[in-house]
Amino acid sequence: MNAITDSMTYELAKVAFSLPKIPVIHNFNVKAAENTDALRTALVKQLNSRVNWLGTINHLRESGIAKIIECGP
Repeated sequence: MNAITDSMTYELAKVAFSLPKIPVIHNFNVKAAENTDALRTALVKQLNSRVNWLGTINHLRESGIAKIIECGP
């Protein structure tokens, strides 16, 4: 890890997490977290991982999802 991921891991450990009510597909592995530890890990991995945008969109389409809401800065 590097300083950024170490810092993010440290800060996320202080936050109480619940799984989302709807699946949140992570754009680096095209999967939804199955538990809160996996959710924290995914948030950290997204900092230094390539975005698999095409894989994510294809997964959503194959899952029958027609409307997408993207959240970000």
